[in-house]
Amino acid sequence: MKYLIFFTAFLGSLAAFGQTKVALRDAINGKLVKAELVSTGGFAQRCVTLTIWNKTKQPLRIELLAGEYLTPNNEGEQRLLVGETVELLATADKKAAKAVVFAFCSQLSHHSPEAGGIFTNKEAAPKLIYDLASLINKGKYFSFAAQEAVWCLTDNGNLQWVMSENAAEEKALREYVAAVKGIDLTKLPVIKRTPEMIDEIGKQNKKIVLDRDYTDRTGGEAGKKIEDKRKAVRNNKIDAERTDDTKSEAGKKIKETRKKRDSRDKEDYKAEKEAEKLGFIDLSGKLEVDVPRPCILIIEIISPEGKVLKEVYKSSDPVQGQAVFPYKYEDYGLPKGDYTIRASGGGKVLKEKVVKL
Repeated sequence: MKYLIFFTAFLGSLAAFGQTKVALRDAINGKLVKAELVSTGGFAQRCVTLTIWNKTKQPLRIELLAGEYLTPNNEGEQRLLVGETVELLATADKKAAKAVVFAFCSQLSHHSPEAGGIFTNKEAAPKLIYDLASLINKGKYFSFAAQEAVWCLTDNGNLQWVMSENAAEEKALREYVAAVKGIDLTKLPVIKRTPEMIDEIGKQNKKIVLDRDYTDRTGGEAGKKIEDKRKAVRNNKIDAERTDDTKSEAGKKIKETRKKRDSRDKEDYKAEKEAEKLGFIDLSGKLEVDVPRPCILIIEIISPEGKVLKEVYKSSDPVQGQAVFPYKYEDYGLPKGDYTIRASGGGKVLKEKVVKL
């Protein structure tokens, strides 16, 4: 009721100037518009369709500002960050106004939104992330380099991977993130860029990004079963809407496929539950390494018996200098003992960190 009274007065004051401009969240809370935010799938692209219907008797200019969060209704899907300000004119004739929103992933630990998923605009991002989105919007940095910059703040991503074929864009994004995180850019490991790498960066920044493998649990047998389950779910989705006519040959095939899928899913679910009983272990972290000479840096997880469990980081080009390198390793059922996080390069061990389970 408070919103309605406030916006009635607000609309009246702006009507005198022949223009009414309202932020989407305020318009929804004030019951001025009905709005729908529907995923078209993926992130780091125009990936959410915004549709609004004006519920008032005068035109409204509705703004969805860069820096606003879009929260998914589907648990486990990534929250998105609006990267480009959208403005829609909603006429008083109740006709739908539409726009497709450019948004970035702001939750790397969740999976990519699927087409048809519903989002809500309930809040803005924290100021430092909001300001980054404003910088991206102002500079029109709609690239994967900008996505990496967002991950630097939302998921402690690696500033090294904020790379663009546009030097001005890369400089602006890196300087902002470095200032926020207190990183000395002069000490950031140098990655030698070949023409082939620069070309690949350009292709990456232009392609439509549908998903990114957000976690790696393939270090053990239990982890492999879980990853196999994920692949099975991704690769064997059946279109239930295609036909329900099980009397036809096509319908019979669909029914048979569904039965096989359901049986396989039950087996995968059972395997995952058995693995979970063994206990989930997360050895992810970061390692500060001083690399005295240019070399390919490798970080490995070493078991208590001295066996290499997994290579969790490898630089694509020689690096040099002092920097913090993040790594991720998760698994089930690891035995107790002292695990070593080892960084090496040029045939020498550069740093070791022991983690006791």
